Amino acid sequence: MTANLIQIGNSWGIRIPKKIVEQFELKTISLEILQDGIFLRPIKPNDISGWDTPELRKAARKEKQEAFEGIDLNDKEWRW
Repeated sequence: MTANLIQIGNSWGIRIPKKIVEQFELKTISLEILQDGIFLRPIKPNDISGWDTPELRKAARKEKQEAFEGIDLNDKEWRW
């Protein structure tokens, strides 16, 4: 399939046929720049693939450390 670029203000875009939009339930897409092209992927409303980011991992580690502050894990009364 081919598509022509169209000017939209100062940007450029492509028209995606209605049947494709409906088939993949497109509302939002992820645009990935590859070495030899561009890859478009639909993002579903419940898609959590973008949740795993370095910033979120760092925040989770910090929360985990803070959760154990003030707890003596060597306390003999401590039970798992």
